[in-house]
Amino acid sequence: MKVQVNNSELLQALGHIQSIVEKRTTKSILSNVKITTQKNKISFYTTDLDIFAKESINASVGGQLTTTVPIHIFYEIIRKIGIQNEIQLIFEPSDKPGKMLIKAGLSEFSLPCLSAEEFPDFEEGKHSCEFEITSSDLHYLIATTKHAISYDETRYYLSGVFLHVTEDNGVNVLRAVATDVHRLAIGEVTLPKNAQLLPEIIIPKKTVFELTKLLENFSGEVPVGVSPNKITFQIGNTTLVSKLIDGKFPDYDKAVPYGNTKLLEVSTSELAKAIDLVTAISTEKTVAVKLKIEKDKVTLSVSDKINSSGTIEIPAIYSSDEISIAFNAKYIIDILNNLTGKKAYFKLNSGSTAVLVEDSDNTNCRFVLMPMQI
Repeated sequence: MKVQVNNSELLQALGHIQSIVEKRTTKSILSNVKITTQKNKISFYTTDLDIFAKESINASVGGQLTTTVPIHIFYEIIRKIGIQNEIQLIFEPSDKPGKMLIKAGLSEFSLPCLSAEEFPDFEEGKHSCEFEITSSDLHYLIATTKHAISYDETRYYLSGVFLHVTEDNGVNVLRAVATDVHRLAIGEVTLPKNAQLLPEIIIPKKTVFELTKLLENFSGEVPVGVSPNKITFQIGNTTLVSKLIDGKFPDYDKAVPYGNTKLLEVSTSELAKAIDLVTAISTEKTVAVKLKIEKDKVTLSVSDKINSSGTIEIPAIYSSDEISIAFNAKYIIDILNNLTGKKAYFKLNSGSTAVLVEDSDNTNCRFVLMPMQI
């Protein structure tokens, strides 16, 4: 049986769903993509048992079939073939697992097929809440918080983005939160229509990063469905279904130092450039940058275990007592990369307590950063 498909559409479809599949797995079927055909359409399915993805594209189809082939090899072949107007997928024989031939121009490749009978079913579950959110709002929530997700497996309930409905200054909002204990990120958007019934959920980090990739080149509404233990996103032609983390997210609001009264106002771009330059002397994996905050200036300094050192002074607006405080340089950069305003506001109390960071142009995000002891 033959299927004729546009190469760019096939490449995009496989690119959307191939990264879900682990490079190494104990079950060979999980290394494969399930392929089904029907009239004028070919569909692809992948899963790692925690996340399920499906994408369908238009094709000239010679009949119906269901089979599986190794996804990463398939994707790499299509990616490296180059731009061809059409690609032929030939399945031989149609009544057995057999092989799939890939023909493009003078190139021909053969991949082994495995029966789809063992490919896992992945039920979405009955949705208790369904709503639509703009791709820009969903991307904002994820992008603002994903850098603070914990990678500590013992705190599994922190290994994702906490999504919930709350109120901020009298307005109902959809808020995303992530923390690894050393830092906390909060982003929120106006509550989408029909999202008021959304329960408190934790979206796993792998799902978060898959969503980020899918949303990069998509503009439009994203239908979302939530069941007791799964969440479903429909992003263009891609359906993404993920298990939710079964755990309780901590009361993060207690960690936000709202009472900090010493305000440092500094240029977002100047601070980012200064940190990037002063940390160039260090060869260590974790670089501590010390900030000496005085009236209307900040002096940044870094020292290395091989006795290298560097200092940079940048202008700022500050009128409180002098404070010396140190941070993980990467953590500050992660925050600055999520600020859209020209100015960053650092609200401090002392050199050893948490700092609240806000954006001069965006009140819908805030960040908390714990200092380092050096």
